[in-house]
Amino acid sequence: LQAAKDTSSPELQRSAIIVLAQTGDETLLRELRGVYRTATDARVKHAVIDAYMMAGDEESLLEVARVDPDPKTRGRAAEMLGAMGAIDALRTLYKQEKDPEVRQRLASGMMIAGEAEALLDVARNEQNPRARRAAIQMLGSMGEDVPDEVFEQLYRGARDPSEKDAVIDALMVREDASLLVRLFRAETDAARKR
Repeated sequence: LQAAKDTSSPELQRSAIIVLAQTGDETLLRELRGVYRTATDARVKHAVIDAYMMAGDEESLLEVARVDPDPKTRGRAAEMLGAMGAIDALRTLYKQEKDPEVRQRLASGMMIAGEAEALLDVARNEQNPRARRAAIQMLGSMGEDVPDEVFEQLYRGARDPSEKDAVIDALMVREDASLLVRLFRAETDAARKR
């Protein structure tokens, strides 16, 4: 614990934080909140976030993802929530978060958690085109959790050509040749057919 609080050696501090998480001692883990609040080195904060995930401390991760001023740190906490399967927290945070990069990492957390339904909601309803495309591509890596019909609907309902390209990419990742052939046959744009 002393090493985890000692800022003179950030490398040693980060190692001590991870070891504390592995102990599972709740008293020691509570002390990490103080370490996080006083940390000025982002790598130390990230080590505490990793420790929270290892310890299963969803509450602390949620607090970081909600209030930390650094978008990269909030994004890391979001992905760790995904690793913990904290779907409700990810959905709530996604609705509240304004930063597009953090929102994308929240979507990534949904993918990590295997939550196709929440990710599909992002793909259909997100206002940011880049985020919609990213969500569509993430759905492609989720395998059988997402039926072919979903990709067909996304393709036909695409708001812009790049979304159609995202569906094509997702289907390539899925190795879904049969749906690609169906979309090819129905497509009227020669460049997209190519």
